[in-house]
Amino acid sequence: MRVLIVTAGSRGDVAPFTAAPSPEAAHSVFAAFLDELGEGVLSAAAAGTDVLLTAFGPAPLSRLVAAGLGIPSAGVYLAPGVPTGEFPPPGRPAGGELTAADNVAAGERTTELARRIRAEDGSAAVISFVTRLEAQRESHS
Repeated sequence: MRVLIVTAGSRGDVAPFTAAPSPEAAHSVFAAFLDELGEGVLSAAAAGTDVLLTAFGPAPLSRLVAAGLGIPSAGVYLAPGVPTGEFPPPGRPAGGELTAADNVAAGERTTELARRIRAEDGSAAVISFVTRLEAQRESHS
């Protein structure tokens, strides 16, 4: 079984998935995807992937690729993907003491913003990528 693990970021984002002992080793694992992550993920997934596992950051791209190619996918997140009192949402700037209620409220605002962004239509980049993905899928059928 071929498993594709998609992640991006610093050593803390990559090493848990690769068990890479150093930043240099982690960088070499993902160097092919750094310049053009979307094309890299699409190419890797189309090359015989049986299941795609994705970290939080590239999850929208990874799920789009997996769905387009008919590959099962799952999110394997190192941070909560839903609002929680224990942690603020990923990416929230550090600063000040937040209560559990503050964390939940910030998470709910982030979730609502993400829903609104997904509901908006007309992103030329997404449409272009989906068109290429569909062409790739047809060529492998």
